[in-house]
Amino acid sequence: MTLDVLKHYNSWEKHAMDFVFRAPTFLKLVLPVAFANYPYAHYATDVNFQRSKLRAGRQGEAIPSFSAKHKMNRLKIEATMSPQGLPVNVSDANRRAMTDLMIMRSCMEQHFQAPKKTNQELNTIDHGEQVHSHPSMWAALVVEGNYVAMVDIQAINLKQNPSRRILDTEDVVRNRRVSSDRVIVENFFS
Repeated sequence: MTLDVLKHYNSWEKHAMDFVFRAPTFLKLVLPVAFANYPYAHYATDVNFQRSKLRAGRQGEAIPSFSAKHKMNRLKIEATMSPQGLPVNVSDANRRAMTDLMIMRSCMEQHFQAPKKTNQELNTIDHGEQVHSHPSMWAALVVEGNYVAMVDIQAINLKQNPSRRILDTEDVVRNRRVSSDRVIVENFFS
């Protein structure tokens, strides 16, 4: 449907009638194909803390999954979501104490393969962040704090406050835009 609309541009009503939809419904079907603020982002990923029950067995097996910070047992999983809100990849649950970056690096093969541009897509103009360092990849919206991931993939994440200063107004607006696109992953976990 999207390709038909892009190829034969006309009014939404005309295309909606072609596919036997009403115009507002058809518009909602076609437009959510890209993230609202970062259309060049291929997917969004996040690592989240999931509650779990205490494991039966020896105490040595249960200790690695206990979080003293949250005072409960936990699992950490990484979820990768498409702009449509569908899960593309969900990692295995990690009981050990692992950082978000370690979990992301364990799924790095998927992060290298998924955002690769095809030969036709290489010819399209991409104005995304880090496009010069990773020209053959689409961007990914990643967990805040995974700044090291920018070395490996074209990652978009929140900007941190500089030491003893506050963010500029432009950076605050940018952070809001990134967060609004990443809400798809947050909704998956809730």
